[in-house]
Amino acid sequence: MYTVTPIGSCRITTPLKLGQASHGLRLNLGRSYGYCHSPAEAVQQARFLRGELDIPAEVWPLVSRSRDRDETAGQEHAQSDLYLVEISSAKELTLDGFSIQLNYLRAGFAEFFADTDRARRYWDLAETGDSAATEEFLAKTWGRNRKQRAEAATLSRIRRRLVTPDSLRADLQTLAALLTEVVFVTHVDAVTPDGQVIASRSALIGMLRAETRALGLPCYDPTELMVEYGQAAALEDDSTSLAHFTPEFSAALMADWMRQHVAPRTARMAATRPEALAAQVAAAIAETRLVEAQARLTALPKDAPQTATLTRDLNDSQAKALAACAAETGTDPVDRLRRAARLGAFETVAAIMDSLPGGTDALPCPILTELALAAVDAGEVAQAATLAIAACRANGTAPRPLRILADLASDHGLALARRVTRDELARIQAQLTDAQIAEALAHPRAPVSTLIAAALPGDRMARIAERTGPKTAARALTRWRTLQGKGRLRDPALVALLDRWTGEAMALPDPLDRARALAVLRTADARHPGLRAALRGARGDLVFRIRALGRAQDLAALLALEPEVRLLPAAGAEFDLWCARLHAAAGNDDHAITSGLAAAEAMPDNINIWVLLMRAATRTGDKPLADRAAAQVVQLSGSETCKLRTEALKVRSNLNVEV
Repeated sequence: MYTVTPIGSCRITTPLKLGQASHGLRLNLGRSYGYCHSPAEAVQQARFLRGELDIPAEVWPLVSRSRDRDETAGQEHAQSDLYLVEISSAKELTLDGFSIQLNYLRAGFAEFFADTDRARRYWDLAETGDSAATEEFLAKTWGRNRKQRAEAATLSRIRRRLVTPDSLRADLQTLAALLTEVVFVTHVDAVTPDGQVIASRSALIGMLRAETRALGLPCYDPTELMVEYGQAAALEDDSTSLAHFTPEFSAALMADWMRQHVAPRTARMAATRPEALAAQVAAAIAETRLVEAQARLTALPKDAPQTATLTRDLNDSQAKALAACAAETGTDPVDRLRRAARLGAFETVAAIMDSLPGGTDALPCPILTELALAAVDAGEVAQAATLAIAACRANGTAPRPLRILADLASDHGLALARRVTRDELARIQAQLTDAQIAEALAHPRAPVSTLIAAALPGDRMARIAERTGPKTAARALTRWRTLQGKGRLRDPALVALLDRWTGEAMALPDPLDRARALAVLRTADARHPGLRAALRGARGDLVFRIRALGRAQDLAALLALEPEVRLLPAAGAEFDLWCARLHAAAGNDDHAITSGLAAAEAMPDNINIWVLLMRAATRTGDKPLADRAAAQVVQLSGSETCKLRTEALKVRSNLNVEV
């Protein structure tokens, strides 16, 4: 069975305890001595779990109040599959170098800390680390009897420090090295009755998120789910300590941890440890989360010993549950909706939704999000999108429905630009990382209008474009430039990127490769100054080679330049002119006419083209074209081309056309 160990407070331990059976996990608490809060406490707990640390008996009551020291130390701790490590306090207390808990200290020395002025002065000294000053202070304020003097001896050895980004980073790296798989969890960024966050808590949450992101470590912030549920529904003590979760919210947290962190890890080990995944599938079947069971069963190897039994159990449960669902009436429609979604009965879901006064507008965001996630698992992409959009509109600040829509756009190519507002589209796109957007853009049918929103900053657009490369980035850059309402790209990061790509294109040794690369960049921004200069240079080089081959009468080599000409159409007129001349010289009048007409369209005032067309048309018997070309020669001729005028007049006369 997949094992999880919490290192933190009740905010992670309680959801795991309540949800382990219904999700097919086992909580591994061997050698765990209880709750902890700060980064240093988490490191100490991890070392103790591994048997690398012994905590003295004198210190133990300030570390653990609910566990016997000798009994706990005598336990075994087998390595868990996953460790959830909560960091919820920036205050770190040590006694002789061992991390202790503030609440245990206050409880054990309640009389001393009852005087707030004395406590404040003591903490100031404990933070300086000045032993002599601390001892002197305690001798004056806490030495009237033997008990006080004994307590003072302990208090004088306690030190306090606040977590810094550097200390947090070091502890995170230590924990990542000590523990096999770890997910860090923040405190919940709740607001007080006056609508303000708790500054120190909020700062630590931001610090933890920043440092884990910098180290590439996973971090889970329950604040996002709290925002979706609403603080009053998520916290039992909504108006007091803002620190304890309701049972309903704990269950939602557990389900979210399973989806985001446990299920993907269990799937990756299915080939070597199928029993771990099998236990979770079996639990899902038992709880009639049949869509989840079906989706996860696909990751179990077909030859695994549990696969056949689980498949049979799933089919039996589906038949019974679907029959019961179809016959069910009169119960709470929201409960029926949730049951139907868990079974994958989305026709029933749609029917119940249609029967609700107000439809999806009548449902809260958490319910709509739950239904959308079930639809995703069932492969009902359109239904998932509809439900997730409704969830977004039920709670505009909830991240999960936005993330569902972002995943549908990136993983399934779902186009959303016409179904959501501009602001919603920007918030959906903000859920995607640069790498996710870049990967999604690489798909042939990528929904560019959904993946690239107007609010995307230029420097981020540049990072995404750099990840994809010029060919994939071209459409995205065109979309972004259009949304900005600008004639050309002006963001410094994008200008620098286009300059670099242009330089790389011009450095390509093969002219055709060079033309292909420049043509791609032209679709991104044809008005980019550096690119325009490069295109002029490439065109000049191509025209030079066209003329050289034309003068050398090398028709085959000239025709071989056609792919390059299509990519650099500014050279097209010169190419068509020389092709017409060489075809005419070779007696290929039909080809000469085709090329000549193309050249004449681009250069209508070039008399030589019309002369060529007049002669070729005369030879092929194309009287209308011969007359038209002759008329153009007459019109364009001057004193220096009087012989051509005479020839043209003669052609028209021979065609019996009145001049």
